[in-house]
Amino acid sequence: MGPSPIFKLDQDILWSIFSIIPDFDDSVENLLSEEWVPDMYSGDSFGTTISCSQVCRFWRNFLLQSPHIWRNNLRVEYYTGWKPEGRREILRRVGNGPLSIKGIVADNRNAHNIVVELLTMTWSRLKRLELGIRGHPWDTTDWRPVFCRPSPWLESFRLLGAPEAIYYLGLPPGVWSLFNGTAPLLREFQTTCINIDLRAGWISQLRTLQLSSRNITGSSVLKALRTMPMLEILDLCSIVGGPPAPYPTEKSICLPHLAYLRLSDNFDANLAIAHAVDPRDDCVLLWSDPRSAHTVEDEISLGVLIRYFKGFCSKRNIDSITCRTHLHYFRLHCSPKDIIQGPSHSSFRVDLCLMGDADKSTLNLVLRIFSAVNLTSVTKFHCDLDNIAFYSTENSSMLFEVFTYLPSSLAMLDISDHNLNRLLHFSTNISAFPFLRYLTIHFDNSRYTIDSELVLTFLLYRKAHGLSVPDLKLVGQIWAGDWDLLDCMVGLKVRWIENEKSNVESEYICGTGQPGLLAFSWRSEPRPSHTVPDLHVSQWRWYDEL
Repeated sequence: MGPSPIFKLDQDILWSIFSIIPDFDDSVENLLSEEWVPDMYSGDSFGTTISCSQVCRFWRNFLLQSPHIWRNNLRVEYYTGWKPEGRREILRRVGNGPLSIKGIVADNRNAHNIVVELLTMTWSRLKRLELGIRGHPWDTTDWRPVFCRPSPWLESFRLLGAPEAIYYLGLPPGVWSLFNGTAPLLREFQTTCINIDLRAGWISQLRTLQLSSRNITGSSVLKALRTMPMLEILDLCSIVGGPPAPYPTEKSICLPHLAYLRLSDNFDANLAIAHAVDPRDDCVLLWSDPRSAHTVEDEISLGVLIRYFKGFCSKRNIDSITCRTHLHYFRLHCSPKDIIQGPSHSSFRVDLCLMGDADKSTLNLVLRIFSAVNLTSVTKFHCDLDNIAFYSTENSSMLFEVFTYLPSSLAMLDISDHNLNRLLHFSTNISAFPFLRYLTIHFDNSRYTIDSELVLTFLLYRKAHGLSVPDLKLVGQIWAGDWDLLDCMVGLKVRWIENEKSNVESEYICGTGQPGLLAFSWRSEPRPSHTVPDLHVSQWRWYDEL
């Protein structure tokens, strides 16, 4: 029996494989939100490296002689659980070069003390630090003497508190100075649990700044941004205070490399920042305020929305747009889709959620935004512009006008029942989308239930004009209407989720001999007879305008 093929791997290839293992670790931010318990089979980089060292004697000797690999794999979850001799052994393996430390610090004093001791021993050669800390660490252990030492090798600093117990470590200026003001190589900084001074010298050299801090104001952020020309990622959450005074001039802070901007939890301050910043045209924008008490009505906020929306759409292949309203929520997300098929085929989405009802002013805002951008690449549109008073002819007309800005190439329409109801009662020019193949109707509230005969008439009309929609999906309170009459649409695929808790999707191809399957409201009662609607009845005259 010959040697195992494993021995045929070149040592350079082996070293490259072992070196990239840490790149596949889940982020500390994600692990903090889970009850994650590390073990050798959990798939993290350290456990994987340990497992690799046990494959054979050759791999073990190879790894033991590669301190670079261990230096990038040191995880505190394992380190704090070992006995002193185990901790000494791993420090021997990492050697004396630049070191990366990451992981979740457990909620107990012993773990905190061990990590502080580790950082104290290695701080002068620390290259990357990514820690998530559970509990209230500042109550039991003094971390400040560690964080306030010079950091000559530090390139990335990420220190996060658990979401359920955010507790800020104060560093009063003049008493404590983070990194003692010395971090010449620092390029990435993220924290949710340290109050920092944005006037520190190392701030100006950052490429990434991600902050959630209760001592940061909009004014201090604006002052810092003026000194950060190389910034590429800016993520701000829970900054305090109202709009800065004096109010900044539009596009007064040039950040030519800013490719990612995330703002949340303070609409007034975030609006001022977005107004002042001049990022790359294709900057990804994630702007949300789940507790907003503001509607986007004034010219400054409207101008900011249009500018970012227009800039993003002009440089990206926008595949999907969501447009909706919420009583207490604002969001504008211009971002990559969940699945990207490679850099040359990347597609992106825009999610616009405006606070309040879809009244005349809100619909006018949507129209002004849509009219300012190029939407020719859009193939999917999700529309949920909620308004209890939508039966206004003027509002229905404005809703219809929103659809006129969408391209004829639209293939997927995801729409609420009340929006579709108003569209079909006002006009059917949405039949002008010849490539429409997927129609999803969301039944969000029983007061808006659409007449199933109206939907059938619409589908029959499209089929008669060679514009068939082969796929219909029903989501939400589908039992509020009887959809059995769709069985006359031979070949139509109907998909639905009858039990929202189970989230199990069912499907049926109409005309395949299972009458009654779509009669959701008649499961236990005799079904009524149905007749196919007459397409020439006077109530459908609005179809003729096509």
